Amino acid sequence: MKLSQDARKINQQTRNREKVSTVDEAVRLYNGLPAKTAKDYQALLKARQSLASILHNDLPQPGGSYTTYPTPIPVLIEGSLFFDIDHAAGVVGPEGKRPKKAWEIHPITKIKLGSL
Repeated sequence: MKLSQDARKINQQTRNREKVSTVDEAVRLYNGLPAKTAKDYQALLKARQSLASILHNDLPQPGGSYTTYPTPIPVLIEGSLFFDIDHAAGVVGPEGKRPKKAWEIHPITKIKLGSL
């Protein structure tokens, strides 16, 4: 698992990366959360908090390596289906566990512990 954290924003119309303009904006992007006034803020925050709880606050760190767990952790997730045109299939992910397709669930809007 690796958190997707990027201290740049992407202009959705031109798909060009732009440097962030304020510290607040950088912190918001780093946290992967929209502004607190955004309608989806609470759902995304709750999903982030649920992940922290499931992993006992041992979250992957931005810019760090992938985190692997010796025992699989079953989870149920909800979110938007997203085709990542910025990363070709088989390129992103830890060696031996790279997906064969570029589909992602992004953003994750709900996550809870499942069962094996």
